Amino acid sequence: MPFTSWDFLLYFLPLTVVAFHLIPSHCQILRKLLLVVASMIFYAWFSFECAALLLVSMGFNYLLAEWVGRKASKHGHWPLAIAGICANLILLFHFKYSNMFKESLGNLFGASFEIAPIVLPLAISFYTFTQIGYVIDVAKNPGMRCGFVDYCLFVVFFPHLIAGPVVRHSEIVPQFADRELKPDWGCLATGTAIFLVGLYKKTLLADPVGVHADWVFNHIAKGDGLTWFSAWIGSIAYGLQIYFDFSGYSDMAIGLAIMFAIRFPINFDSPYKALSISDFWKRWHMSLTRFFRDYLYIPLGGNRSGFRLHARNILLVFLISGLWHGAGWTFVAWGALHGLYLVTHLSWTNMTRCLGWRPSGRVWSAFAWCLTMAAVMFAWVFFRSPDMASALRMSKAMLGVDGIAIPHRWAAMVSEFPLASGIVSGVQMPNPAMGWFWLSMHLAGLIAIVVILPNSRQLFFNQREIENQIESHLPLMNRLGMRHGLVAGILLTGFLYTRFSAVPSPFIYFNF
Repeated sequence: MPFTSWDFLLYFLPLTVVAFHLIPSHCQILRKLLLVVASMIFYAWFSFECAALLLVSMGFNYLLAEWVGRKASKHGHWPLAIAGICANLILLFHFKYSNMFKESLGNLFGASFEIAPIVLPLAISFYTFTQIGYVIDVAKNPGMRCGFVDYCLFVVFFPHLIAGPVVRHSEIVPQFADRELKPDWGCLATGTAIFLVGLYKKTLLADPVGVHADWVFNHIAKGDGLTWFSAWIGSIAYGLQIYFDFSGYSDMAIGLAIMFAIRFPINFDSPYKALSISDFWKRWHMSLTRFFRDYLYIPLGGNRSGFRLHARNILLVFLISGLWHGAGWTFVAWGALHGLYLVTHLSWTNMTRCLGWRPSGRVWSAFAWCLTMAAVMFAWVFFRSPDMASALRMSKAMLGVDGIAIPHRWAAMVSEFPLASGIVSGVQMPNPAMGWFWLSMHLAGLIAIVVILPNSRQLFFNQREIENQIESHLPLMNRLGMRHGLVAGILLTGFLYTRFSAVPSPFIYFNF
């Protein structure tokens, strides 16, 4: 059940929280079992068949890690660990990518393969990567093994199960043992407040702007042409939709975990405030970026082998990252674009270092921000488009290949600028329900929220704790008391009750 559904908000979450708090704190194993059972019910709500696959995957990987850990003393454990990791990847490939490659081979060789419909198990990418990380960590340090109940809770804990963050054993399991899952009223109030901030972002910011993004992308999917202006508006609308959608989900996941006295690592840190593409990836989906860095980029050699191999490693990591996000060549193209962006940024950084040039100042920062956001928004076209043909048509429009056309009512104002004369033209375009002017104002308001307002971690945690979290990934301590959390919760609950749709849209990252 989605976090935004009434079933979750009115039944599952309150019952789970109440049952958890009714169990005495010294009955630690009962609290863990309750959370494991509740998490499996939460997942099985989507599909019983997928829940069975998740149980098989957990059993296999737990036994694999135990076997690897026991063989570590004999120094013959890595072949076994690699074989187990390959088995996980083969399972992921079968469910997520087999039809994609069958279709691609058929198109390439002019053959037709029978493509049976395969139901993609929900969150298979997330729980597969979580368990692969555990197996690798145990192979490196057998002392990290844990009991079966702790392992199950580590994998299926419902706040992170569906769309992350991609947590690591060393961050979560020690909290089960050391802190004995002892939440207080401050945890409950603060967790509720953070959860409701995420719910607000999803329902009142992401979903409404998503309607405008869908209008533009559905228009291009039908084969209709788009102007330069409408293409950029659609891309920016989707960029804001996925920003608030994923930011909202991350807040909700962190808030839910705090309700049960569990601290998750920070997963989202205002990526649209980044002044470079490198900074963007230090802020966007931080747990996944860290996973690829630790388990793929560094083993490949990282930045230790010269520029050419460094660039190769970056491109390979982002191609795989793109493929991880979805079974389609549009996702591969999205990953390749970001890989090229980062290689270009690396070249630029090396050149400025050699020249001894350190660009700075407000003008340079504004230019760097605009360039970074333009690159990110352009790449979102491939992430969102249903197929490569639609993505190419829209990217062509964004590049102004067929001219830079804007709504004809605005053309007279723009033509007063000498540089725009003869380049920008006014045309009659299909009008969205809100109208181009109010839609532009809507997007400008959301951009202002993104750039000016503090993010959730800045609202709820003090600077010292933020710095500690970045440097050592230690659990954050909240700074809101019970009264602050309850007041914020009551106000937001009343506001959402008057505006909340009974049929919420799913989170975008639920598809991965």
